[in-house]
Amino acid sequence: MSLVITSIVDNLGKTVIVSFGLLCDEKISSYVWYFEQLVSCLRNSKKIIAVITDQDLSIRSAIRQVLPNSRHLLCALHLIGINLKRACHKVLLSERKSEEDFLNAVRKASWCRNEI
Repeated sequence: MSLVITSIVDNLGKTVIVSFGLLCDEKISSYVWYFEQLVSCLRNSKKIIAVITDQDLSIRSAIRQVLPNSRHLLCALHLIGINLKRACHKVLLSERKSEEDFLNAVRKASWCRNEI
């Protein structure tokens, strides 16, 4: 099962949840159905300019089919999490690395130059 939550940014700059769906699977057809229902409900609203998701290929395909004029953007939190896992995993596997090496890997992977 897959939980899909859709939020928008309103004219006041506030994030508002406008819909959610519990899909029985993560197939392209399920996401196409969800986005078609969303578009039919939002038909009187402004057009959907961008969709931010994780890197799921089924969602990407559904967006291309149902919302071809929208930009598909990847969630920065997912990208940072993936980079952190890769960087930290390499450091943790090496027995000769110090705590400072670990913190440097985290800073580099998360683009963080400040103290951790």
